[in-house]
Amino acid sequence: MKRWMRILKSITCVLACMMLFGTIAFASELPAEGEELHYVDVSENVIKLGGLFETAEEGYVPAPPKMMSALPDPLDTTYGLRCSIRDAILNQEESILIAAYALNLDKLRDIYAQVLNENPELVNATGAFSWGGSSSSLVTTLYPKYSQVYTRENVDELKAKAQAIVEGMSSTFTDEQKILYLHDYLVTHCQYDTDTLALYNQYTPQEIVNLELGKFNAYNALIEGTAVCQGYSEAMVLLGNYANLDIRIVTSDANNHAWNMINLDDVWYFFDSTWDDPTSDNGYFYPVHCRHINLLRSRDGLVGTGHVGTDWTNDKLGNVYGYATDSEKYDSYYWMNTTSAIPILGDTCAYAKEGVFGKVYLRKTDNSEQEITASALKYWKVWNGGGDYYPTTNFACFAAYGDSFYFSTPTEIFRLGTDGTLEKVHELSASAVGYIYGIQAGATGIDYWVGVENKECEYVKGTKEIELTDPELKITNASLVLQDNLAINFIAPKEPFDTGGYGTPYAVFNVNGNEKTVQGKLDGSNYVFTCNNIAPQMIGDKIGITVYAMKGEQKVKGGAGSYAVKDYCDYVLEHMSSDAKLVTLIVDLLNYGAAAQTYGSYKTDALVNRDLTTEQQGKATASRTYVNELK
Repeated sequence: MKRWMRILKSITCVLACMMLFGTIAFASELPAEGEELHYVDVSENVIKLGGLFETAEEGYVPAPPKMMSALPDPLDTTYGLRCSIRDAILNQEESILIAAYALNLDKLRDIYAQVLNENPELVNATGAFSWGGSSSSLVTTLYPKYSQVYTRENVDELKAKAQAIVEGMSSTFTDEQKILYLHDYLVTHCQYDTDTLALYNQYTPQEIVNLELGKFNAYNALIEGTAVCQGYSEAMVLLGNYANLDIRIVTSDANNHAWNMINLDDVWYFFDSTWDDPTSDNGYFYPVHCRHINLLRSRDGLVGTGHVGTDWTNDKLGNVYGYATDSEKYDSYYWMNTTSAIPILGDTCAYAKEGVFGKVYLRKTDNSEQEITASALKYWKVWNGGGDYYPTTNFACFAAYGDSFYFSTPTEIFRLGTDGTLEKVHELSASAVGYIYGIQAGATGIDYWVGVENKECEYVKGTKEIELTDPELKITNASLVLQDNLAINFIAPKEPFDTGGYGTPYAVFNVNGNEKTVQGKLDGSNYVFTCNNIAPQMIGDKIGITVYAMKGEQKVKGGAGSYAVKDYCDYVLEHMSSDAKLVTLIVDLLNYGAAAQTYGSYKTDALVNRDLTTEQQGKATASRTYVNELK
């Protein structure tokens, strides 16, 4: 619905503008005095608008450049102008004075397209602008043309999303782990948009651009979750910018396609996230599945997966077909025959292998591989029109949640510890008609999809709630409070909460089946959780306590235990018997509790003073004075 509302809005704006300005699709700002306003469209060379780079002439290819420096090239005289144009578009300014740069139109066209291609977040700009100049051929003022669909707020939304995705990576990730994480995130959270391809049957390419109908940009890929190859490629560049990875876009007329290249340790590799995202046209792939056959490939390796032609072009590097010719490190890497996204926890990742059943694998960054027997990992049934069959394909899917990996078999979900321990956490009901064809970490556990037994193989999503735990968040001490009511203070050290990055903790008390949540109060180097209003007849009842804390939006369960007022009393009588006043107080308290039990007929078969010895009972107060007498 949102997409068609955008289309309607775009068509309305275009029609209105055509009524005012004939064939020009956007209203122009008034030119400055003495300027003659001209309209220019460079969308054919803007990736986020479905364009491809101008085909580079094949020929001599220089040695690949090193990783781009964070500082501008001192010989790059247009760097300041590109920054000014970028910032102006981010702020959605109406005009930019550029007379000082003495640019002609051809140079400005190249620079404007370059700015849009270098900054995938600029989804609020179209590939068009107007310019004003004097009687000479130099441009004095640039007037950007802004989108009728994407706003400055969408730019901020996209930037925040990219930042959040990158923050999901561990700070210890190597560059290899970073690109694996980002590749797998994009493939499993974005689906190829076949509707965009269908638009070419109804509109010309320029109409698709002017009406802003296609899914070509990073916003489509990361926010809306659907895009074509340009959107995938733009998203990877944007994520790479935040992850400090040198990622570029490659396009080819021969393939009518866009993909990426990356510089790792001064070596260039190609990768194609779009082609690693299986479509569902074969009836049994679900969108959360992920391949790696196009990840970090040499030139010949990528040719082997179906990338044809020699016109592989990058806007800055020119023809890059000759790049990555000797970089075969990853052409036969472990991930080539894996079945799904490869989650990473610390120095360990987890996966299954194509066509291998009954086995899952853990791999360390030192390239050591541990094989774990998982007998439940069996054949998936595939429904294919008139007949059923069991393919040799392994559809095991992996995800990381908390401090554990999870993977799916045809009917079950297992937890896989980084130490190789296995635990079944979920199983489809006996009445379920289908098999699990994908899992993914969700907000509160593992989301999973079941392929239902029918011709269309409909997918039904479910969620297995999984509680995160951290045993370091625990109660280490307790004390009794005797003021206006009976209470117990439970004490937890603050340090594990700080080092784990948790918010203010809370505790859930369980008293005779009734639960009560209490926020922790900071007291020096400890958090204190108080369970108060304990009735005297309940002195012997165990009070259950479980500690919790929030890490972002995720609830994490800490240690659990139980404690009773009688436990404290028993401790005093055993370890502090030399304190006569305290012993008397404790004996009186136990006798009081027993009297309350007897009066209320509450658990009278277990009176709390039953364990007192004759000697201890002799310490009880014989007579009580409630008011001091005046002498």
